Amino acid sequence: MTKEKRREIIASNIGHEISSVPPSRLLTLLNQSLKWQQSHGLLPVGSKLDLFKGTVSSSNTLESFPIKNKLSTIKFPKGHRAECLSFSNDGHTLATGSADGFIEIWNYNTGKLRKDLHYQASDELMMMEQSVLCVCFSSDGKLVASGSQDGQIKIWRISDGTCSKKFTSVHPGGVLSVFFSPDKSYLASCGFDHTIK
Repeated sequence: MTKEKRREIIASNIGHEISSVPPSRLLTLLNQSLKWQQSHGLLPVGSKLDLFKGTVSSSNTLESFPIKNKLSTIKFPKGHRAECLSFSNDGHTLATGSADGFIEIWNYNTGKLRKDLHYQASDELMMMEQSVLCVCFSSDGKLVASGSQDGQIKIWRISDGTCSKKFTSVHPGGVLSVFFSPDKSYLASCGFDHTIK
């Protein structure tokens, strides 16, 4: 038996085990993979990957926000100062609470306010009556809880910036910390009144 004949027999035996994928499907999968890597901080936002060379280049037109192991700065306007902050579980979103009562949602990768949230694009920010002393994301990143100097706690929906729950006079003198349970069914808080609720 010749080599050619043996190759044909082997090819016919394993031919039904092998499936082929159109090149367009492969490129789609590669693009989805790149987007996933950018969303998880493995590739800088705005970077471009040359699939043929296997190299990554950054766009000069985008301001890059600090990547891991670099000193990062978000500047607040004069007269405003951040009192607290919290990262979402995926590490890409940052919530800050300020002395003037504002709760703001930031894109950590760009260092900019999330303008994809309509209320921040139109400067209708989430706000407490007094200084925000603590903020915390829910485990799914859809809610932010904030506690203020006047003892109030509010729970905000990030998608539309509305307050879904409000608790007044929880801790006289101020709320020091808030924390969601993993299933979002409970919210724990502690305050200057030496209690946990």
